[in-house]
Amino acid sequence: MCCNRSSLFCRICGTSGCASTGFAFKFLPRLMNQCSVQKNLWNVHHSAATESKVISNLLLSINIPPCKESKLPWCLLPRTEDVERKILAMDSQMTQLKSQLDNGLLSHHKSGVAAGRNYNDKGDGINTLCMPHNPDSAPVDPPGAPNQYHFGRIYGSEYEFSYKNVARNDDVPCAVCYDVYATTSVMIPGKIVCPSHWTKQFDGFLSSGSHYTDQTGGEYLCLDRDPEYATEGASQQDYNGRVFYPVEAVCGSLPCPPYENGKYVSCVVCTK
Repeated sequence: MCCNRSSLFCRICGTSGCASTGFAFKFLPRLMNQCSVQKNLWNVHHSAATESKVISNLLLSINIPPCKESKLPWCLLPRTEDVERKILAMDSQMTQLKSQLDNGLLSHHKSGVAAGRNYNDKGDGINTLCMPHNPDSAPVDPPGAPNQYHFGRIYGSEYEFSYKNVARNDDVPCAVCYDVYATTSVMIPGKIVCPSHWTKQFDGFLSSGSHYTDQTGGEYLCLDRDPEYATEGASQQDYNGRVFYPVEAVCGSLPCPPYENGKYVSCVVCTK
């Protein structure tokens, strides 16, 4: 196959046609289909210097140093190979990104059982943890405590209400997830939709780690509107530990309306 000697490709391939440099003839149309300069390249019918400038600009646009005009077309062929490698690499990256999108943006990292301090303890941590199903053993030589009370405790957790699939005293499971494209997450009380440009992960109702007559406080967390129960542990046994109570709104300093006295508070978890 030969090309028209007055065309751009013929001057790149040489005056003897394209047979001796078939790679350039095959590859450059593919390259032109990838680039925004396609129309410019096909419409150039001026001097060889003008065509050389177009080629140099094309190479610069994809971060490849241009040839010196005096060395065209000989220095162009290795650069076309480099361009093809770059395009193949970008194609591979796009395939990987498409696979991630097809598999969903949210990936499950681990599941376990929710745990924390006993609701009646005066000390210990206040945060809730997701304990794994398969814990590793602690060091065989743990640090010694100065006396018998200088250590913390962690308990499993229970629902203190019955709702949908769960019953009071059912043990509470948990999951830790990450959003592939998110850098931050937020729990918004009183809402079930996320702000614009945020992604909703789940919505539900606000919970507390203690009830309002307890002597100690507890952490507010958002429970999924379709809660589940842990299948291991002492199901429906009243061992307490870290407990989950639903949260009601109280009018006064909390404006009513829009809030309603004695109504449970909604919540949503969003990522961005």
